Amino acid sequence: MKLGLVINPSAGSGKGQVIGEEVRNLLSASAHQIIDLSGATLGEAKHQIQDAISQKTIDALVFVGGDGMAHLGVNVCANTKVPM
Repeated sequence: MKLGLVINPSAGSGKGQVIGEEVRNLLSASAHQIIDLSGATLGEAKHQIQDAISQKTIDALVFVGGDGMAHLGVNVCANTKVPM
């Protein structure tokens, strides 16, 4: 399975970066292929995610962050078959 990973490193006063790397390490230890779709900005991440969905290069998305990441996830996954 190809998993898109999106990390907000500034979430939780920097805890997003720490937890995001832990999530990346755990997922990398699995049989899944991890594709980092994080961006320098929210807009960049959204664009990369939308491209991955439209090109069918991912099977599911994993988000690490706070409310903003959950909101982004719901919006980009709505009306698609890509689970969050």
